[in-house]
Amino acid sequence: MGLDLLEYTLALEQSFGIAIPDSDVVHLKTARQVVDYVAGRLAPLGPDRCGSQQAFYALRSAVSRAFDVPADTVLPVTKWATVFGRRPRSDWRLLQHAVGVAEWPSFLWTAAGPSTATVGETAEYLAVQSAVASRRPDALWSRREIEFVVRGLAAEELGISDLPWDAEFVRDLGCG
Repeated sequence: MGLDLLEYTLALEQSFGIAIPDSDVVHLKTARQVVDYVAGRLAPLGPDRCGSQQAFYALRSAVSRAFDVPADTVLPVTKWATVFGRRPRSDWRLLQHAVGVAEWPSFLWTAAGPSTATVGETAEYLAVQSAVASRRPDALWSRREIEFVVRGLAAEELGISDLPWDAEFVRDLGCG
C-alpha cells in the first residue's frame, strides 16, 4: 500500500473511531467496498442525518459552553473573528476540548486567528475529519453519512473530488 492510501486509511480510522486491520485494508479496493466495510463495522445503521449539521450543533454548543455566549447567536455564517476577537490561542485550545476532538487540526489557526473564516466552514471540516467527535455518542451512523465522510476524506487525502464508487483506488484512480 502506498503512502497516500495509508494516510487515507488512517484518516478513515480517525474520523470513524475504528481500527482497520491491514488484513482488511488489502481487500478494500473501491470506495463502495470502503463504505460497505465501515457500515458493517458501525452497524446497526440509523436514519439519514446531515453530518455537517451535526458537527455545527456540536461546535455551536461547545462555543456557547466555552465562551459563555448564547448558542442562538452562533450561526454557520458567524465569523470566528466575531467570536474570538483578540482572544489568545489558548482559547482556541479550550474550544478544542469543549468540542471533544483529541487532535484539533493545526491548520485552523494562523497568526491572525482561525484560518477557517466561519463556524460553518469549521463544522464542514469537522464533519469529515473528526466525524465521530462531532456527533452525539449514541447516534447511529447512516449509510449516507458514511458515504459523505468517505468522499470528503478522498478529496482531502487523495485529491479526488469526484469519487466513483466502483473505481479501484490503485488501478483506476492511480493511488499508490
